[in-house]
Amino acid sequence: MLNSGDSLLISLFIVLTPAIAILIGTILYSMRLVNRYTKAIARLYRASFKGVDYERKRIARDLHDHLGAHAVLMSERFEDAKAHLSGESLGKVQEIESSFAQFRAETHRMVEYMYPKGLVSPNWQESFSLLSQQLTTKDHSVEFEFIGERTPSSEKLHHTYWSVQEIVINAIKHSKAAGIQIAAVSENKYLTISITYKATDQGTSWLRSKKQNPENYGTLIINDRLDIINAGQDRIVENGCITHLITIPYEDSDS
Repeated sequence: MLNSGDSLLISLFIVLTPAIAILIGTILYSMRLVNRYTKAIARLYRASFKGVDYERKRIARDLHDHLGAHAVLMSERFEDAKAHLSGESLGKVQEIESSFAQFRAETHRMVEYMYPKGLVSPNWQESFSLLSQQLTTKDHSVEFEFIGERTPSSEKLHHTYWSVQEIVINAIKHSKAAGIQIAAVSENKYLTISITYKATDQGTSWLRSKKQNPENYGTLIINDRLDIINAGQDRIVENGCITHLITIPYEDSDS
């Protein structure tokens, strides 16, 4: 026969069983909700980058169209003015025309920088070739080499392009890198991109500061873009060089 203690335990079990079942059900349902909204937030975050890239493209296209139209109009007016002038007055107009030509060239370069031609008709090799040309100046040389044929999708190109651009600009700005080599190698499951430059004192110090404070804006943008495309990244300091290594999986290799 059951004693009073056993009866109490059975009574408690009968009372608590529905509550425990409800608690477990609530936990499982909450986990499903959290998982659902986590995926929704991830989709929205990806969409925000798409929106940024779309605006870059739209603004670059509008600037290009307006610049072209006004360049034609101004050229006609300069020619008309020069036809009616001579001497010092003609020289002044020619100086203004030369300044306008420089302004037009610089603005065109900014438009190309904002949204390169290689991203309009996505092409990995063309995009990074143009990037290296745009970032090369009299003080900084950026070279690009592509080995292989296979490349990931154009969506991955967009995220990779802006990440590599940020890395190169950081190398020039913070590491005072005079020569930078970008190499893309098509491997079995990945496209590997390496950005290599001399390990200056400024560069190694800056990398150490990034490890201590990884939340700066540029680093976050790079990490977020690479996370979206499931790309891996690493920084290697050896043999007097700093190498940023990015591995982008092909679509059939994504986990």
